[in-house]
Amino acid sequence: MRYHTRGTNGEAEPEPRNDKQSQIRCTLEKIEKRLLHERARPENIAAATVLVKRLEYASFFLKMPKDLGLEEFPAVCVMANVCHADLLFETDGETVVNWDIK
Repeated sequence: MRYHTRGTNGEAEPEPRNDKQSQIRCTLEKIEKRLLHERARPENIAAATVLVKRLEYASFFLKMPKDLGLEEFPAVCVMANVCHADLLFETDGETVVNWDIK
């Protein structure tokens, strides 16, 4: 399964604006909800690309999943022009789940 998510509200506006920690938490919570909907879990993330607005945000982002209880978050951070002025992060990722393998 592939996913793309970012820390935005229902109107696609960053939530909350320019708050790194809250945007990362919002993004990771959206990832988890999407995975659970597909009968997967955060541990099933095989690879992720994290787009960061500023290079110094990369180390901040990579520390945050562990703070939220994810032991591993296999991600590569790339500095990029994220779509909204106040949005600091976006993520793309892939998960691997073997539902029917016995």
